[in-house]
Order: sequence, then C-alpha cells, then structure tokens
Amino acid sequence: MATGGWGPSAQVTDGVLAAFTFVAVAIPMATNHPGREDRPVDAISWLLPVILSAAMVLRRRWPVRVLIASSAVILGYYALHYPPVGLELPLAPAFYTVAEAGRLWWGVGIGVVLQAVAFSARIMQGQDERVLFGFELSPAIAITAAALALGDSARNRRRQRAERARGEAAAATEHELEAKRRVEQERVHLARELHDVLAHTVSVIGLQAGVAAEAIEDDDRVAAARAVESIRGTSHEAMRDLRAALGLLRGEARAGEDDGRAPVGSVGHLEPLADTARATGLDVRLDLSTDLPPLTAAVDATVYRVVQESLTNVLRHSGAEHVVVRLARGDGYLDITVTDDGGGVADGSEDGAVNGGHGIRGMRERVALVGGRLEAGPVPSGGFAVRVRLPL
Repeated sequence: MATGGWGPSAQVTDGVLAAFTFVAVAIPMATNHPGREDRPVDAISWLLPVILSAAMVLRRRWPVRVLIASSAVILGYYALHYPPVGLELPLAPAFYTVAEAGRLWWGVGIGVVLQAVAFSARIMQGQDERVLFGFELSPAIAITAAALALGDSARNRRRQRAERARGEAAAATEHELEAKRRVEQERVHLARELHDVLAHTVSVIGLQAGVAAEAIEDDDRVAAARAVESIRGTSHEAMRDLRAALGLLRGEARAGEDDGRAPVGSVGHLEPLADTARATGLDVRLDLSTDLPPLTAAVDATVYRVVQESLTNVLRHSGAEHVVVRLARGDGYLDITVTDDGGGVADGSEDGAVNGGHGIRGMRERVALVGGRLEAGPVPSGGFAVRVRLPL
C-alpha cells in the first residue's frame, strides 16, 4: 500500500529517512567496542545499515513488509552476536512509515512482539531484569510510540489537505455551475424580452403596412399617412426597447433600477399598448379593476408582458375582431383574462410550440417565475382565452 506520491517531495522524504537509518546504525557500529562475546565488526555486519536504509526505497509500496523485514534483519544481526547498535532508532523510520500508511495497529503489534523477543533474549543471556525493565523499557517504548505518533500525524495532515483540496474543487465546480445557471437564466430572460418586443412590434408594423398598402391602392392618403405614422411610432418604440435590452445585456442597468431604459412596461402602460393594437383595426376593450393594490416590479412587469404577448398572438394568428382584457383583484391574487373572438388558435397552437412559436411558453415561464399559473386554450363559444392568476 502506497503512502503517498512519488514526486520530488516524496523522494526527499525517502532520502532523509534512508540517511537517518544509515547513520543511526553506522555510528554506534563504528564507535562501540565489541564485548568479550561479541563478534568484531566486519563486512557482513556493515550490510545491516545498507539493507535498512535501502529498504526505505520500498517503504511506500510495502510499509508493513518493510517493517517486518527490517525487524528480522536487525534481530538476525543480534543473533550473530555483533556489537549492539540499538533497536528502536534504526527501526524508527519503518515504524513511522507503517503509521503514515494507515497501518497504525500493525505498527503497535509488531512493536510489542519485537520488544518481547528482544527483552526475552536479553534475559536469557543473563542481563539484569531490573535494569532492563527499570531503565531501558521506557525509552524503547517512548521512541517507538513517537515514531508511530509522527507517522499518524503526517497521515492526518495529508488527509486534511486532501479533504480541503476536494472541498475547494467542489466549491469551484459549484461556483462554475452557479455561474452557468445564472448565465442561462439571463439568456432566457433576454430571449423572452427580445421576443416580446420584436413579436409585438413586427406584428403591428406588418398589419399597418398592409393597411398603408390598401390605402395607397384606394388613393386614401389620410389613411396611408396614419398607417405610416403608426409604423414610425411603433418602430421608434421598438428601437428604444431594443436599446434598453442591449443595455441590460451589457450590464449597463442593474436590477431594480428604473432609469427609463428597462424594456418592461407596467399596468400603467396597458392603455398605450391597447392603442397600438387598436391602430391595426382590432377592437380592444380594457376592463381594469379600480381597486388594484400596488404591485411589485416583477408582478407589474409580468402583467404587462402577458397582455402584450396575448395581443400579439391575436394579431398574428387568430383573425379576431374583438379582444377583452380583464384585470380583477381577488383575495391575495390578481386574475388576468384576455379573450378574443377569433379562430380559437393563438401562437400557432395551444402550447405555442408549432412553427417555432414561443409566445405562450414564454408567458408560462414568466408567470411561473413569480409563483403564478397560466391556462390557455379555445373557449366553447369560439375564440381563444388566456387566463393567468398571479399572487399578490
């Protein structure tokens, strides 16, 4: 089981631990004088620091095996009666590695077994038990425990860094998704605004152009001039709305600001809206409740857009002659009803999806944003009706 990566920092760590292991064995081996029963230091004994330090290269791949093998090698060293070089310090890097790899209890178990074997062998050799247990056991336990604690601490720090990195990556992903969601919302919002402005304007201009053409054929200059003037006024209004929409697109107007550029009308603009439709020859009757409460900007704009889109659909699709627009206040809600006497189809179909129509679908989305609901369809008596209920 690997305990970390193989990058430059990992190689430096392995090099430091290998050097520590070599020095921890080599110094006492070179400075200790062999006892009467000890074998002198020779070429074979110098394999011990070489093997233990070289094992650090494999510590990340097989941490437990490296500890077991290192313990066996150093016990074999003592079994050959070479001079003492200690036990805990030479094996401290291996114990550290086991804990760093998340095998803490393996390290504890191996440490207990290793000390039991070592102390049993020393007792069998006749060493004083009081010295062993009174003076040497505590430092041995302390060194091994410190190595395990350091390894476990390094593992916890690495895990915390990894969790923090995952959290930061998740936050960055969430931020990116939120930014994309906001961009999509703005895109849909602008698409609705441009559709509402252009669909209504183009419909009115198209009908007025037809009126002007007929007036010219009938040599009725007054009617033709009136139609052309209506086209001019409608086109100027459309240009103002388009400039306002582009201003929003560029971020020149902030939400909630009313600087005259926002391409959104209100209940107060319904009469001019109806006049524009009337100029095409459509009979539009407004039936507005006299006790309407002050509306929020979102609801006020939604009322205007619903009526505007409904009138646009009537002009483009229904062939109606009469339209009634009603606004009625209820208990905590506002009802909008737009009814015509045309062919019973608006915006191409009931759901506004035929031939690329987006009017009713856009209205439904707009109404849903303020918590309302919309119903649209033919009426039994003939014609088409759009019914909207908005919460106040």
